[in-house]
Amino acid sequence: KLILLDSLLQEMQRQDVFNFILICMCMILTGATYTSLSPIYPSQAVNRGVSVTRIGIVLGAGFVTTLVCAPTSGTMIGRFGAVTVMSVSSFLVGLGSLLFGFLIYIEDGTTFFWMSLLMKVLTGLGESLISPVAYSLGSQLVKETNRGKALALVESCFGVGMVVGPVLSGSLARVGGFMLPLCTIGGSMLIISFLASLFMKAKEERQARQSPSGWEEVLLCPGMFLFLISTAYSGSTPNWFSAAMEIHLNQQFGFDSKETGLMLMSFSLAYSLTSPLVGTFLDQGLSADAANIVGSLAVILSLLTLGPVPGLEWMESVPVTASSLVLQGIGNSFCLVGSLIGMVQATKVAGLPQDDRTTGMVTSIWLVSLCSGSFLASVAGGFAYDQVGFAWSCTVLAILSVIMMIIFYFCSLILPSRTRRLGYEEI
Repeated sequence: KLILLDSLLQEMQRQDVFNFILICMCMILTGATYTSLSPIYPSQAVNRGVSVTRIGIVLGAGFVTTLVCAPTSGTMIGRFGAVTVMSVSSFLVGLGSLLFGFLIYIEDGTTFFWMSLLMKVLTGLGESLISPVAYSLGSQLVKETNRGKALALVESCFGVGMVVGPVLSGSLARVGGFMLPLCTIGGSMLIISFLASLFMKAKEERQARQSPSGWEEVLLCPGMFLFLISTAYSGSTPNWFSAAMEIHLNQQFGFDSKETGLMLMSFSLAYSLTSPLVGTFLDQGLSADAANIVGSLAVILSLLTLGPVPGLEWMESVPVTASSLVLQGIGNSFCLVGSLIGMVQATKVAGLPQDDRTTGMVTSIWLVSLCSGSFLASVAGGFAYDQVGFAWSCTVLAILSVIMMIIFYFCSLILPSRTRRLGYEEI
């Protein structure tokens, strides 16, 4: 990643270097907001009498907001300009995170739940706009031949944020309580919003002239819906147990918020480190279909050992849990990166222009599908935990994953051949 960053920065002007670093920092913090609540929020909510099902609704609310708002990002960029959208969205994320920290002073469980939901929707509104605009701005700062590298690096920064989020929030919560990590992330996003409004105006005019494309053409590309379904399924697996993981680790191993954050980091770290490797495999000839099958097998195995399957309680230990999360992170990277590149390849097969506009639309659709699965899993996973416990809830998801993998395999056999793969360079 450092070599990739160095090659990109060498071709940029000084102002562009600053802008690109600002975009990367914004994506890191955005990734952190997605994962920072997992090790610190559930215990606060449970102490106020909030059910795990409702906790799942709160943690998934940001994904629903993204689902609704992400498709409007193209229109908003065209009307207000990419820099303005980035500044406003960063401000919303910062404000939502900052206000979320003050919920610690609410003791009533019902009020705490509804205010948590409101703050998460506010944060999710900003999150839904940041990713599409960051990909657009980041790719415009480099030459045409290096735009794929820029997209890969921006995507990796989001993964780094997901890695840092649980550890940062858990560590800061141990020092300063529930409020400190949320105020730290929120304050940092407000600073980025201020800097973006001051120093990124030179690129706004060029971005504002981009016109939106038709969504119907992209959605009707051969194989597009198959990869969308795979993306939604892949997004569901890590969020299935997001509302219950802190409670489970505390009950089984006595973990506090920091130790829970370190455990959750294993998934995000595996995903972040494996994603560039998956891109390399796809460049070398691995098909997007095969990547999804390999990833699904890894996810299924991870779920069976994470629970673990009822009757295999002797397997339950800290090393097995950590290994399961690592394996799941690897599996998700194969599924999600494979699906994204498969979607881009689908637009090429359909004869759509391979420009930034098409790539941006594909990214938005991919994000909407990812968040759809994430939200449904957050709610359903929390409900499953309340009804049957952690082990059986993971087993149920593993069974559903087997069914999804079989459906994907047979559907891929009847779609047009996509033997030639696109890598990050071509995207």
